[in-house]
Amino acid sequence: EYSNKAIKLDNTNAYFYSYKGHILSKLNMYDEAIEYQLKAIQLNDLESLFYKRLGNTYKLRGNINDINEAKICLQCAIVLNENKDYNYYNDFGELLYANK
Repeated sequence: EYSNKAIKLDNTNAYFYSYKGHILSKLNMYDEAIEYQLKAIQLNDLESLFYKRLGNTYKLRGNINDINEAKICLQCAIVLNENKDYNYYNDFGELLYANK
């Protein structure tokens, strides 16, 4: 798999870990996805996309503790999102609406 090769080539590139986590989340492998997203944030804690992906993965995994973690992550993503991309607000709004 290409994401594994990329990480082997440069294990300090946070984007590679985030992308791998994103792929795993799409495959419903949430525990593994969260590990990769957390590693991405450990390497670069100022990238809003990493928090957005982590929050959405927590949201998909869906237990009550995950929902709280998802809220925190998505709020961080909004604060760090310099471009004020509406998708960040949309993800947070969907989370709040689904769990009211």
